[in-house]
Amino acid sequence: MIKINRALHAQNTDLYLNTPSNHTLYVDNGRTDSYTEDGSLTKPYKSLQAAHDAVPAGTSASNIYEIRVKLGLPYTGNLTLTKDFITIAGDGGITGAGYSGIITSTSKHLTFRSVNLTSSSTVNQTGVGHFLLEFKECHMGGELNVTASGSDTEKGDSYIQVTGDDNLWMGCTINISGIRGFAGMTGGAYVGNTITVTDSYFCPGCSCVDGNTVYLKAGTTAEFISMYAVRNKIHLETDATLYADILALLNTGDSSVDNTLYAEGGDLIRVSDAQIMVAVETETINSPHINEAVAVTATSTEINKLDGIDTNANSAIAQIIEADIAVTDSAKALFTIPNGAKLYSMTIYATTGFNGTTPTYDIGFAADPDAIIDGISLPSAAGLASGTYGTTATVGQWVNGVTSGAIIGTFIGGGSNTTGAGKVRIAYWA
Repeated sequence: MIKINRALHAQNTDLYLNTPSNHTLYVDNGRTDSYTEDGSLTKPYKSLQAAHDAVPAGTSASNIYEIRVKLGLPYTGNLTLTKDFITIAGDGGITGAGYSGIITSTSKHLTFRSVNLTSSSTVNQTGVGHFLLEFKECHMGGELNVTASGSDTEKGDSYIQVTGDDNLWMGCTINISGIRGFAGMTGGAYVGNTITVTDSYFCPGCSCVDGNTVYLKAGTTAEFISMYAVRNKIHLETDATLYADILALLNTGDSSVDNTLYAEGGDLIRVSDAQIMVAVETETINSPHINEAVAVTATSTEINKLDGIDTNANSAIAQIIEADIAVTDSAKALFTIPNGAKLYSMTIYATTGFNGTTPTYDIGFAADPDAIIDGISLPSAAGLASGTYGTTATVGQWVNGVTSGAIIGTFIGGGSNTTGAGKVRIAYWA
């Protein structure tokens, strides 16, 4: 089992992250005129491979090259990356640089920023440890295969870092092996992916982990600390360890929301004072340390009991509810929460982009229509809405709750707004 040292992981990854580029090479595959390519704005390279091959030797953390992809035709074809400390960045936003093809990398430090890796893309990263593969504000719909080899020390200095609220990984096949430093997502959303993790430290700590199938295999340590994790199928295999709490793995009794844990010989460890609630199918957990100091063998029926929950006036259980939203909503009744409930987190996710100049959304009550969310900006493409959400609470504050009644939603348009749909999800203590 990998021993977790969060302070050490944070310190090591900070050595690599958020380092500005020193040099920029431009690529524009829409150029058909004849000229000598030099990577400048006026004479950009016409292919990603040509720009990469032009990066000189001697790159480092203080000498980074950025390959900036100009908005143009879709980028296709295979790409081989061997240069260290390079960034591939879209110059027209996330949708401005769509890539389809196979990327094979042995780079020690490779960053993708504002790039749309389509469902026809594959990224393969390998190395004898000591590497960082980073995605900032990217959309991913294809396949990612990352393998670190070498000694435990070398694997321990291997990282996958996904950052930024506009990251969206949907329908991907993700295979991670030997990433003992950190493999995680600290922004955006994982939706509908198949994720296999072997001998790695895996932490999807983003705002939305929804509908994924996750295989935690031998040697893996995983933490589920997402604000919103639902409908996931998690296979906890022999010699794998999962740290979780009630906020990450909820069992509300609603099969449309609940996660499912398949206990296949691994260890489940509680990391907070809150009661874990997970639906366990068919198998029996092999000594899950539900209270860390006590090893237990439990059936699926037993593990679903709320053993030890205090039922006095100060107890609380986290619940998640969701409703559809659309461009036509006007004081629409979304759902009802009980008297005294306290909001824990809120998320708005667009399944269809909202058009118009300034589409926003309010959520509140009949007497105060924007009490919970006041004019949050809706995205023009599928993804999470970014902006200011309402005040949230910890379980200890739950008794200072809201008045019961219907929560309503209202679309606030600016300009011409004719399309847009999505989901609003609220977690609350009750």
